[in-house]
Amino acid sequence: MTPPPPPPTSDPAHAAAATAAPERRPARKRRRLVVSCTECHRRKQKCDRNQPCANCTSRNKASGCIYDAPAKSLPSLGTNESTSSLSQSTSPPALPAYHDGGGGATLSSVAAQLGYAHAGTSTMGFLRHMEAHDPASLPAGRFQVPSRPGGRDTEALTSEKFKGLIRQLPAKRYLDRLVTIFLSTFNYQYYAVDPDVFHAQLQEWQSLPFKLLSTSGPHGLTPDLRVFPAVLFQMVATALLVVPEGDEEMEGLKYAAGMTFEDLAMDYSENGMAIVSLFGKTGLALTTILAEFLRAGFLKYTANVTESWHLISVAIKDAQELGMHRDSLDPKPRDGSAEAALENQWLIERRRKMYLILINWDIAMSTFLGRPGTINRAHGLPTPPVDTKAPVHRSRQSVVPRDEWNDPPTAIISVLWLRELQHHLFDVADLEQDGPRPKDYSKVDAIHERMVATEERKPAILRVVNPDTRWDHEPETAWVQHLRYHFAGLYAFNLMVLHRPYIFHRKKSRHEALKASLQILEMGRCMFHGLPPDHWRNYHLFFGSFDAIVLLSTIFMVFPQEHEALRQNALQQFQWTLERFSAMQERNPLARSAQGVLKAILAKLTKALNMPLPSSQQQADALPTTPASVLESNPFHPKSVNEQTPLAFAHSAPSTDGADDVAPVECAAHWTTPDNLAAMAPMYPTYDLLFNDLSVTTGPFDSMTIMDNPHPNPWHFGGGFGEDTVWTLLNQYPYGQQQAECT
Repeated sequence: MTPPPPPPTSDPAHAAAATAAPERRPARKRRRLVVSCTECHRRKQKCDRNQPCANCTSRNKASGCIYDAPAKSLPSLGTNESTSSLSQSTSPPALPAYHDGGGGATLSSVAAQLGYAHAGTSTMGFLRHMEAHDPASLPAGRFQVPSRPGGRDTEALTSEKFKGLIRQLPAKRYLDRLVTIFLSTFNYQYYAVDPDVFHAQLQEWQSLPFKLLSTSGPHGLTPDLRVFPAVLFQMVATALLVVPEGDEEMEGLKYAAGMTFEDLAMDYSENGMAIVSLFGKTGLALTTILAEFLRAGFLKYTANVTESWHLISVAIKDAQELGMHRDSLDPKPRDGSAEAALENQWLIERRRKMYLILINWDIAMSTFLGRPGTINRAHGLPTPPVDTKAPVHRSRQSVVPRDEWNDPPTAIISVLWLRELQHHLFDVADLEQDGPRPKDYSKVDAIHERMVATEERKPAILRVVNPDTRWDHEPETAWVQHLRYHFAGLYAFNLMVLHRPYIFHRKKSRHEALKASLQILEMGRCMFHGLPPDHWRNYHLFFGSFDAIVLLSTIFMVFPQEHEALRQNALQQFQWTLERFSAMQERNPLARSAQGVLKAILAKLTKALNMPLPSSQQQADALPTTPASVLESNPFHPKSVNEQTPLAFAHSAPSTDGADDVAPVECAAHWTTPDNLAAMAPMYPTYDLLFNDLSVTTGPFDSMTIMDNPHPNPWHFGGGFGEDTVWTLLNQYPYGQQQAECT
């Protein structure tokens, strides 16, 4: 029977609404079951649903590991519900409804899901304090949060990827040798890997039963152990960089014709990062931070400085997520036993050391590249680690400072002394807001004096002049000889970057920057002659040298009437640096990329100074053959300056004899200095080389042979730099007819 038509209406609006198309229903929203604890769900991590789960346990947040009651899924709603009830069920959830029933989520767990952090002064921290004070006085709430189903399928896929990656680890006989190479050749520089902890983890990893990896996969391992293969991959990759081609024992690792050990190292390092990325931010652990740092070091060794710089920032953020940036967030012992307390002390020391390494790298690379760092000193820094001997049993020995007079040095001394040097760079960074022409230079002089005072209290074992050499010839501590030159050069680099912004406006800053540049080059020469060719990939051999060459050349070209006594030494150091870079070019990509620029600068510098370079025979006769002769040959050795000066390779405190006055620009008669020196951009040569494609154009002539041509085209610097940079200034300088003999 046909229903009667609706009665007519006289309301026009009602009639229009009746004839209009029906309204579209609101889109149905998926309602997914909550399978994770509130903490894992807030952080978007995979939860193992234990009580407490592994993630909360590793982050020392066991008290916040709370599970919500299962949400009612859509299929169970029935088919007889009305449209209005379905619309209500698919509407967005409102704020949590609190009740007095047991089993509900606590107020702090709800706040965690809303995104509040766990810091003590945040809303989350206040809620936790309130609950701890009187839990019964707070209502409990239940907040149903959607969660994605199919967790088991995801775990199975992750397990298969994990097993596929760890199958590519080298066999034990290769692994043992490469690990030994890494620990003896690289680890002393930053001591990121604790040998006793590493070997314990390695033994645990190699003892894992196959059944565990086949059934539970990585989710059945602790957060530290499941990322441990990433550490192995990075250590193996870095060690392969110094394995000489043709090594018969290692040739078996190659899987393709024409493959080099560097190609193989790239593969291994990528596998390590694939393991870290496989888990994302799920169950971050100290081993994750270590793997990321080792990867950053590998990238730096292979001249991928940009990627290394970015990865250090990622590692810092992950470390902060673990609470490594605050002493108040240090982990607690797992129980009340003495063994647990001692192990926790050593764990805290490892965390503090790792974060200090990241701090040192962050401020050094930001200064080196002229970019803001990730770490802000104003937010506070954790307590530095203790210089202590490596323990035999971490559950039986307490953290006791090392006796520096009787105990052999530990590699952690390099991390601690690097901290003493690098913290001045935070002060240097603060000067940028005043620009290159501050009202006065008192802040610059104060920082200079603090740097000199720091150098004066350098430990005897790290001094270049009159060092403590008792441990130099011990196999476990022979690395101190290389660190002496490295720290002396780093001290000079800090002085150079302090005075570099003011060289166009202040005579004293030019003098200090020039002395520091020559010292950097001399220390680079000392390190070069102390390392075998397999170690020439060490970026310490490049660090600072390129910047020093550009700076001293700029000073001599713009102010050729100054520092006449240092000209010959500057040309000699320039020539030696060019020869070092030429010798290292096959193993050091940074040195290879800088050679053309250095040759162009040398051609212009010889014109500015009107002096020939020393002949090859003169260079060979002057080249020291022993560390002692290298030391004595340095122009800044105390004996060559002042017999009573106790400071090794030190710059004196700024003088007050009138050198503060801004000197007028003095230049050669054949070159008119630009009038806009005050508008010159800060000088960051290495950044221009890496990021701005700094290069040299020489017309039809090859950059390797142009100096042999009696009439070459002028050297011209090209790249993505601006008109206010030092390269534009140097392009205005006429090319010299004085030819340089290059090898």
